[in-house]
Amino acid sequence: MTDILRTIDLSKRFGKTLVLDHLNMSVPEQSMYGLVGPNGAGKTTTIKILMNVLQPTEGMAEVFGRDCRRLSPEDFTQIGYVSENQQMPEWMTV
Repeated sequence: MTDILRTIDLSKRFGKTLVLDHLNMSVPEQSMYGLVGPNGAGKTTTIKILMNVLQPTEGMAEVFGRDCRRLSPEDFTQIGYVSENQQMPEWMTV
């Protein structure tokens, strides 16, 4: 079975603060996982790296078997992501 998400030694620093410390994980196709942990554990940072919103300090992250920094617009049509604290424009309805 192919991994849909994979990280290898993924790390992220904001200044001197280490937020992710060599995270290794893989999520096989046709599976469901949740990122669980206290505030500040690095859950949102991990997702933002996978979505190419943030760049990793070191390590690698893959989505659909390719570097997450190289995701195409077509790839994003296969991903559903809504960040917390997302505010909708007033003209938009759900």
